[in-house]
Amino acid sequence: MRILIRLPNWLGDGVMFSASFEALKREFSSADFVLVGSRATCGLFEEDKRVCGLIVDESKKGFFRMLKTYQLARSLVHRFGQFDIAISFTNHFYSAFLLFCTRAKMRIGYEGFLRTFLLSHPIKKQSFSHQVLSYGHLLSPLGIGLEDLDGLSLSFEEREGRSDARIGRIGIASGAAFGSSKMWPLEYFASVGMHFLKLGYEVVLFGSGKEASNNAKIVELIEQNLGFKDENLRDLSNQTDIPKLCKEIAKLDVFLSNDSGPMHIAAALKTPLVALFGPTHPTYCLPYGIRGDRAIIINQFLSCSPCQKRICPLGHHQCMRSIKPEIVIESIKKLL
Repeated sequence: MRILIRLPNWLGDGVMFSASFEALKREFSSADFVLVGSRATCGLFEEDKRVCGLIVDESKKGFFRMLKTYQLARSLVHRFGQFDIAISFTNHFYSAFLLFCTRAKMRIGYEGFLRTFLLSHPIKKQSFSHQVLSYGHLLSPLGIGLEDLDGLSLSFEEREGRSDARIGRIGIASGAAFGSSKMWPLEYFASVGMHFLKLGYEVVLFGSGKEASNNAKIVELIEQNLGFKDENLRDLSNQTDIPKLCKEIAKLDVFLSNDSGPMHIAAALKTPLVALFGPTHPTYCLPYGIRGDRAIIINQFLSCSPCQKRICPLGHHQCMRSIKPEIVIESIKKLL
């Protein structure tokens, strides 16, 4: 049996999909799985031994996306053979069109947005308390229920070399792909980092692209306040692909993050976590399945939040600015 999966596009969504993927692997223990998605989400499954094909979808680049999507579908069939089941975990016309063009016997996805007629099993969208459950509901035509979902799972659980700093290792991810509204102030991150450097901890900064300049600012603020360059401050900006990022997060003693993809990676790897929430929904995308003694969620629950906006519509960003460094420092200490 061959099963094609169109992955979610965002890194955090890819992690939250992993609970459904584990259920599929248990139900279809001898199936070959082919995964198609963004470069970020594909990177999450590079070392999963049950994946026989991992294809980055670049069909949206340039013109004639429908033609490119058709060509991608036919190349998948040519390379891997006819698919018995194809499931889309993105609510997009082109993802359903990809499934349709493979001519898979079962084509499963959420209905709507011109997708319905492309699917053999269109699923009516329902409201769920968490994104993990929304993904899991797509498995219902296969006889897999929400009760069959376990926690998140990634194949990057090596923890060799953990806590080889003088005391321990604190990780910081200062970015958030959704927009600036989700980001804690850089000077606050610097205050937290400086506090634990003074105690002898190793502090590791993660990020890529635009986040690299944010991390550079954090480093600058810390060094200005310390008056010297601390060798225990490591900036890994643009130095970690997704598999290496997962392995680095797995080695941390505590991970501090905005509501972001790396936050969900930490939850999947059971790394103790302090997560900062403000403008986004306080339950729908919380770290899933991690015990309360291993995760602290900080949310001030202001009257204007969650606004679900990329940029603070009121201009004051108080949902994040009101979370003071002292609160975060005490939370990290509790987990340590």
